Amino acid sequence: GGLVAGRCLFFRVRMAVIVGASAQAQLLAGWQAPAKKGRGKTKATFRGLEGRPSSKAADFSTSPRRRVPEMNKKVAIFYTTGTKTTEATSWKLRDELAANGFEASDPRLIRTADPSDLSSCDLLVLGTPSYLWGTASVSALDFDTLTPPLADPVDLKGKPVAIFGTGDQVGYPQFFADGMGLVWNKMAARGAKLVGQWPTDSYTFEDSKALLDGKFIGMVIDDLNQPEQTDERIQTWVAQLKEEVG
Repeated sequence: GGLVAGRCLFFRVRMAVIVGASAQAQLLAGWQAPAKKGRGKTKATFRGLEGRPSSKAADFSTSPRRRVPEMNKKVAIFYTTGTKTTEATSWKLRDELAANGFEASDPRLIRTADPSDLSSCDLLVLGTPSYLWGTASVSALDFDTLTPPLADPVDLKGKPVAIFGTGDQVGYPQFFADGMGLVWNKMAARGAKLVGQWPTDSYTFEDSKALLDGKFIGMVIDDLNQPEQTDERIQTWVAQLKEEVG
């Protein structure tokens, strides 16, 4: 009788050990590594019977992270101006370029630039108004006399160049933004690559020397007649430049 009782007791103890080990294994199987929450604190996560994380558990593995733009493209901005409209646009453009990850320099008057200033950047942005002299002569002011270096007349070969202009489509519909065309002719002669062409469908005009293959050579700002569109146009153009020169 004592032997049988001893064996029963041994059997019960052994079963208790097995059940205890099984419960411990199930517990460990449902345990996840603590997830950090806050500074210096941890929060553990336990999986329920259905294998789904507890609603109290925080999962940061798929939390969206804001992508910080890389500052890897140097942009030089040069302009000429008469009534300061092109200058004001240059500064707005500079701010938008910087906000989109470009390393944009402060805008400068083109007459202060050396040839090396134009060729040492990754993207060259040029801004010009259009002035009508007499009845049919349009000027781009300081760009009119811009010349390449004698030693290297194609010093901008392959250089991405974006051009923007300020104009008056109501006052000068026959010469709208003509100055941009004059500037591009000079850049093309120096081997530059045009980027940032701009659609014409939101303007009303008769003719322009700034047209190329049915589009404007670059962005056109008309602060006299469409001031409410200026900021949106700048934002759209910078996004386009980012796609083209990345």
